[in-house]
Amino acid sequence: MKDLVTFIKETDFKSIRKWVANNLDNDPSRMYRKVFDTLYDEVQPQTVPHLVLATADYSYKSAFVADQEINMLAYMVEIMTQVNFK
Repeated sequence: MKDLVTFIKETDFKSIRKWVANNLDNDPSRMYRKVFDTLYDEVQPQTVPHLVLATADYSYKSAFVADQEINMLAYMVEIMTQVNFK
């Protein structure tokens, strides 16, 4: 998770894509929760609500999507573009 946080902070999409592909075998609901818990302390307090909304939205969508990788990548892009880090 530490690597993922670094990739998100640096907006390193290529590395995030590799990370997601290597971690797709995990349960999606646990994965979203783990990402949320890890990022919670890394983001500026005023952007925590957006982190919560994005996590809820993409974890819900994960139950219906045809491609989990694309959904998780969309979640990461949302975080990269809408959440500010400390």
